[in-house]
This record gives sequence, structure tokens and C-alpha cells, in this order.
Amino acid sequence: MPLVFQLIALCFLFAFASSMPIETPVSSPETESPILLPAPERCGQQDWNGVKGTLRSLVLDDSKHARWPARLLRAGFHDCYEGSCDGSLAHELNRPENRNIDVTIDLLRSSIRGTCVSLADAIKIGLELSMELMGAPELVCPKGTVDAEKAGPTGEIPTLFQGAATILGNFRGKGFTVEEAQAGNFGGHSVGGFGGRLFTPTVARYGNEFAKFMTQPFSNATGFNALPSDRTLLEADTSGHIQSFADDRAALDKAFGSFMLKLCSMSRD
Repeated sequence: MPLVFQLIALCFLFAFASSMPIETPVSSPETESPILLPAPERCGQQDWNGVKGTLRSLVLDDSKHARWPARLLRAGFHDCYEGSCDGSLAHELNRPENRNIDVTIDLLRSSIRGTCVSLADAIKIGLELSMELMGAPELVCPKGTVDAEKAGPTGEIPTLFQGAATILGNFRGKGFTVEEAQAGNFGGHSVGGFGGRLFTPTVARYGNEFAKFMTQPFSNATGFNALPSDRTLLEADTSGHIQSFADDRAALDKAFGSFMLKLCSMSRD
């Protein structure tokens, strides 16, 4: 072919190729980060059970899995006690009382990745799993909650040095009886710890051992530690609820189960 015709053919091919639309490469689904669009109103029991199964696996696969019942319990209390159970805790991680809760929130977010389940519901599922793993009464929380878009009010979580009247008054204001409030404290403190010190030697097992420890005069049992607020609540227990819990595990189970159900049912609606 003469050179001039070759040049004309090349120019034609170049013009044709330039007119073709440029396609953007599509990322492989295996390498693409999933877009999380929780839609709790579309979720059902199967979805919630699936998240609980995933969360259970994540917890048990952790070499420090004994710490997780207390961590999940703490996250649920801090989210719900403000009166919401709406996932607002995720916007409050810089508050002093929520120190290190970000680790729990990260695990809960991992459990719902790619599902319709909201973080708010995952926190409540975490409460249910916590009760199961630590041997506490069975808990079933209401679900279908949309995640909050902002932080909740400050100053709601009881502090170490508040007086019993203030602590119990806050609980009563949220619909808890005094017995339920005491059970929430002494049942909850049967697992976990504070400041690197465990409340009881059995870090992950719920029971009435902490109540027994607290009601023994001048007790210095090895492995038990109490907060100033624990002693304040004990001194104010004129009705003998804590002694009742110490004497009868079933009494603690009943009051603690009632406390936890009320806790995870709290809503601003």
C-alpha cells in the first residue's frame, strides 16, 4: 500500500478510537469496601440472629474473650441509660466515662457489616449475648431502632463519688425501682472491673458473689474490689435488697433480669 494511503488509514483509526467512550474500571467486589446502609425497618429475626452469631464468633475468637461480656454490658448501659438505646454512644467516645469503649463499638460495627442491622440494634444484641455468655438470665431486647445522628445528653452516667440519693434518684427518674437499681449495680459488678482491677475473681461469670462480698463486715476477700459508689449504695440499702441478693441468687436473677429488660427497652419516643 502506498505510504500516503497508510497514513490516511492510521488517521481514520485514531479518530475512530478517540470517539469511543472511555470506561472507568470497575473495582472487584472482593477488594471493594462494603457500603453500610443500615435499614432496621427492613430487618427481621433472621437478620438479628445472624448478627448475634457473627458477634459470638468474633468474641470467642479473641484470645481475651473472657473480657467481652463485661465490655458488651458496659457499652449497652452507657448507650441506653441516657434514655435512648439509639447508638448515640458512637458519637460520645471522647467523653471520659466512655474511655476505651471505642474497641467495643468497632467490634459491633464489624458484626453488622453488609447487613441491614443498625448499630443501635447491634448494641442491644451485644447486651443479649453478654447475658448469655456470663450465665445471667435470658434477655430479649426490642429491635428495629434507627441510629442516632448525634450525641445524647451529658451527665447521665452515675459517677464514682455521687451520693446514693443522687444515684437512686436518677434511676427512679428513668422508671427503675430501687430494687432494680441495686440489682443493676451489684449484678453488673459481678463481672468486669475498673481501673485495671477486677470486681470479682470470676471476671466473666455473673452471680451473687459480689453481693456476698459487700455484705460481709470488714471483708477483705482476695480478688474482690469495690467502688466508692458500691459502698455508698450498700450503706443506703435500708430495705435489705443487697443482703437479699447475697442470700438468694434467684432474687438477684429476678431483679437483674427486670433491670436489663427495662434498660434495653428505653426510648426517647
